Amino acid sequence: MTHVRGLKARTERKDVITDEEFKEMLHEAKKIPETFYRLRTIALLCILRLTGKRRSEIACLEVSDFKIEDPYLHVTFTLSKKRKKTAITKRSTKTIPLSDPLTKPILKYLEFLEDLTPTPKYFLPQTSACGDKNFTLTLTSTFQGGRSLILYENYPTGCGATFLGRPQQARW
Repeated sequence: MTHVRGLKARTERKDVITDEEFKEMLHEAKKIPETFYRLRTIALLCILRLTGKRRSEIACLEVSDFKIEDPYLHVTFTLSKKRKKTAITKRSTKTIPLSDPLTKPILKYLEFLEDLTPTPKYFLPQTSACGDKNFTLTLTSTFQGGRSLILYENYPTGCGATFLGRPQQARW
């Protein structure tokens, strides 16, 4: 259950995705053959599950937004909103215990990104792929909008990639 803050009292609502559905999504993500896409997909699912943040906030995450201070992982999110003719930027930090089993895939993906040369700026760098071994990272841009929930897709050129969910199926 998720607690929702109201004006008068906290109310409870059912989780959007059940534990069984989430485990099934993780199971399917573990089948992705390409290491980068597999790690990215699992980390993205874990961040969505742990934080409940909007897709735009997660798509804008930079690698530098993650800080490890035992026994926690601190993730700083930035939300930009346009109000009339001005832009409002709000930053918030979520603290996740390192003991949570969903934290490990996030840390593993961060290690993978840090081992790349040069290290990507964004946590979810824009990519293009064809084949099981070849993909191109765009290190200075992130994917945006609805694409942030199309985790791994079947390329029309028959590259052998698998498809994991549509944005409306993810229900986040």
